[in-house]
Amino acid sequence: MRVLLVKPRNSSVHFGLAPFFQTEPLGLEYISAALGACGHQVRIVDMCFERRTIARLIKSFRPEIVGISCLHILDVAATLQLTGEIKRIDPAIFVAVGGHAVASYPKALEQSHGVDAICVGEGERIFPALCDALAQRSPLQDVPSLLLPTGDGRFIPTAESGEWLDLDHVRCPDRAAVESYRKHYVCLNYMPVWTLETTRGCRHRCKFCSVWQFYKGSCRFHAARNVRADFEHTGKNVFIIDDFFWGNPARSEELGR
Repeated sequence: MRVLLVKPRNSSVHFGLAPFFQTEPLGLEYISAALGACGHQVRIVDMCFERRTIARLIKSFRPEIVGISCLHILDVAATLQLTGEIKRIDPAIFVAVGGHAVASYPKALEQSHGVDAICVGEGERIFPALCDALAQRSPLQDVPSLLLPTGDGRFIPTAESGEWLDLDHVRCPDRAAVESYRKHYVCLNYMPVWTLETTRGCRHRCKFCSVWQFYKGSCRFHAARNVRADFEHTGKNVFIIDDFFWGNPARSEELGR
């Protein structure tokens, strides 16, 4: 299938330190790698820096499914605006929204009539299964970790996926998919910046944080060999996004060898 993965224009760009942290859509890159391995045709667009309109992008690529990343709750308005535009351009396009914000608080998308599914688990597993179901016209209720619209503005869940992904089997992110935007990614005065993930989740229980709640207290580690392989595709400036990077001293030493 032709899949367009979209990072919406960041409506929180003036919030806090956001102007000094413009990073690549790493989650979409992981999903792109997983979809590409399954034979799907994938493109990533970062609307923060993309000059073409979504209408022009859809006209040129003709996607069958659009996946939108909504990582911050302040991005919900931009996400809903984008879903509405896509449906006005072509109502047949399947629109799925995922990311930490909507997965943690899906009520933010209630009453939206432009969202065909909310992804509430890890995209590397959900999106290939969703694309396969759409291609085969299989019931979407059989795809785990989705919220599907009921028609009255609410969403109902499909089955849970069970255990979290084994990160040993997660492919390195598709960094080439965002290379045209690379010069825009910045962390303070470091530019361009490559974002790197070595762990996922956190074992701490900080009251101000939703990460451990989303991952249900789990913390998993990418295999050191995979981290090194991904590191080979980065540049001079690397921003590690882990919530629990120093949690395992022996592993940290292994990464530093």
